[in-house]
Amino acid sequence: MSDHSGSEQLAMSGYARTAVLYFAASLVPTGILLLLRGRLGVLNTASWLVVYGVVIAMGEHAGWGIRLSLGDPFMEPHARVHFFMAGVYAAVGGVLLCVLARTLLLEGRREGWFAVLFATLVGGTIEVVMNGPTGLLFQHGLSSSQSLAAGTVLWGYLVAWLAALVIAYPPIFRRPVSTRPRARSRSETDRVAHP
Repeated sequence: MSDHSGSEQLAMSGYARTAVLYFAASLVPTGILLLLRGRLGVLNTASWLVVYGVVIAMGEHAGWGIRLSLGDPFMEPHARVHFFMAGVYAAVGGVLLCVLARTLLLEGRREGWFAVLFATLVGGTIEVVMNGPTGLLFQHGLSSSQSLAAGTVLWGYLVAWLAALVIAYPPIFRRPVSTRPRARSRSETDRVAHP
């Protein structure tokens, strides 16, 4: 029995090592962007961190939803369309978050920062509760009996989004209100469009 226990521990340590390497690899683009923020600009870097996180999350969640709907011949047709559309709407939501990041966050608008915060808090919390180390549905990349070690790559999106929020906070919230960009009123927009 002790031999079996020792071989399980050895196998788990190999799994854990591999899982950590995959997770570390998912952090490389985040690290590179953070190192280049002086050259790219803080808000530009933050917006690209959000885009990178979306690529990870969309690739996993939207990709699986669509793949399962198209690849499972035994899935009931009604369930198939729901899996497919969940994948489609996950992709649409990801694109919209990228648009918010590349416009509002890049412009230094608080609305953009709060949109990323909302996605991180709501999506990230549900992800951890349902898919985390003690996930209610699955332990993504964190359980050798349920997942591949490569599954830890998924967690890179949360790190990227948190990094974006942290670096974008000072330029967005620590400047006087009078110097922040403001949205044009409808009448100002009409005057610019129709002089």
